[in-house]
Formats: sequence, C-alpha cells, structure tokens
Amino acid sequence: MSGTDRHAIGRLRRAPAPAAGGEAAPAADSAATAAEGDGLSIAYLNKMGDNPWFIDEVAGARARADSLGIEFFNQDLQFDSDLALNSMDTYISSGIDGIVIVVPDTKIGPAVIQKAKEANVPLIAVDDNILDADGAAAPFVGFDAATIGTQVGETIAQYYKDDGWDKLEGAVVKAVSIEDQDLEVCNIRTDNAAAAVLANIPGFTEADIIHLPYDNTMVGGMDSMAPIVTANPDVTNWLLFSCNDDGVLGAWRALSNAGVDAKNVIGVGINGQLAGEEWAKGEPTGLRASLFVRAGIHGETAIQLINDFIKDGKEIPARTIVPGTVITAENYQEVMGGGS
Repeated sequence: MSGTDRHAIGRLRRAPAPAAGGEAAPAADSAATAAEGDGLSIAYLNKMGDNPWFIDEVAGARARADSLGIEFFNQDLQFDSDLALNSMDTYISSGIDGIVIVVPDTKIGPAVIQKAKEANVPLIAVDDNILDADGAAAPFVGFDAATIGTQVGETIAQYYKDDGWDKLEGAVVKAVSIEDQDLEVCNIRTDNAAAAVLANIPGFTEADIIHLPYDNTMVGGMDSMAPIVTANPDVTNWLLFSCNDDGVLGAWRALSNAGVDAKNVIGVGINGQLAGEEWAKGEPTGLRASLFVRAGIHGETAIQLINDFIKDGKEIPARTIVPGTVITAENYQEVMGGGS
C-alpha cells in the first residue's frame, strides 16, 4: 500500500480510544485531536523527556514538523513501557498518520512493531534499534552504537598516551564502564568502548575494567560509583566511559567528592549536551571529551522520512546513521554552536 493510501485511510479514523485499562495515556499533547484537520499528524514518543538529549531531539522533530505543516504530538514515557504501549494504542485509535518512538526498553520492540503493522501506520525507531518477533528491525534513525563506542575507547587511549599515563611509575589505573545493562544500545556502546581501550592501551587487561551498573542518569552514576571509590583506595588514576555524558559525569562527581584530582581522571562521554554545560563552568573536570551527535537532527530526520513516505511514496530506509564528532572544552562551542 502506498504512503498516500495510508494517509487516506488514516483520515477516516477520528474518534480517540482509551488506552489499555480504560484510561487514556496522559500525553503532553492530547492524542484526541490527532486526526483533526487535513494535514498529516505524527506522534513522537520518547523515553526520557526531561533529559537534555531528548529535549533537543523533540525540539528538532517539532521544528521540522512545523515547517512541513504537520500536526505534532509528543509523549514523554519516563522509561514506562506500559505507557509506551498504551500511548501507541491511543494515538493509533485517534487516527495518527505516523509514529516515531524511542523505546523505554527494547524488549517491547515486537509489541511496538506489531501494533504499528496491524494499524498500517509507518513507524521509525530513533536512538534504540527494535526488532519484531521474527528478528526483523524497524526502520532506524540514530548513530551507530558500535562505532561511537569504539571512538570513545580510542579517544580515552589517546588521552592516556598524551598525558603520559603509559610512563607513570607506581600508578594504579582502573577503567570503569558505567553501564545500563538492561538497554541493548547502551551495552553496545560500552562493550565497544571497553574493547577499544583493551586494544589500544598496552598491558591493559579485562581485570583492569570495573563493570558498574547504573540507571542511565547522572545521579545514578554518582550513587553507583561512590562505593567503588571507597572499595579501591589504591587506585590513583581512573578511566571512565558510559552510555552517555550522564554516567561519566556521575562517576566523576563521586570521584571529585572523594578528593580525586581532575588530572587523574580521563572520562569520555556520549551526546555532548551535559559535557558542554560542564565545560562552560570553567572548572577542572574529569570529563575530557564527548562524542557529540546533534540530537535535533535525529528528530528532524525521522519526521522528514515519514513525511516523504506518506506524501511522496518514498520508502523509509532501513537505517539512517547520523555521524558523531569528538568535542572537548576547546572546540565544543564551535561544534555545538549551530543549535539543534
């Protein structure tokens, strides 16, 4: 069925339906009006709406939707998988033309894809890949997690060499991989970062890496790291990497609170937003660099792809990869200055 046909059918579904359990999903914008008017309507469901990354991502999506005359709806899922599925039901029942989703948990991928498929609504997964019950992936927009993770590890190794840590005498160096172990895309990032550290720092072994679970927030990273610092009083130098800036900054806060000097920490994050805020303070920090991907481009791209599919019949690519850039305190303002 063509995108145009899908649009015509979508316009026939007017009445909103309650989510599972008889209550409508509490959306930031009401899904009840998703099918009103003659233009397209797209719902953007994101897992963590108060995080700077997703704030920028949704802003980019909304701006592109506005420029295309698309009615835009956003639901902050706050890592609630039930809300994600209920919100999909509500938006689909209201006649939404397309759905973009950053899933709270990739385990709901089969259900998400099935709901969209049964309703014949185009779906794009952003940031986190999702698979259907047969292992086929939904169309994806985001950065390549493996490549970004490798860049993080290689950047840490370069700082290690440039700072002369390979020549330190009597130093005890440990790496901490701050991991959201329930989120596949995060595991891909940290696994590849760890592999790159091992491959690029001579003499470094798996025994030198501490695998630390966290909840994907800066506070969670700090709380998880604090007992690690206490339990390893002999460690003089620390390498930090994580799924995002939040994990690295949280671990650095715990180290700083314990009196560790910034010069004894090499941390590299992912995303860049929190890193930029950290460097703007002008204070010593263990966060040396971040792999920056402009979050707004993810949102803009997803909206554009659905628009082009519905209006022009252009197939949505299986994977649309957004490249990353290493940013530091020296170049972040220039690199990030363009906005979302």
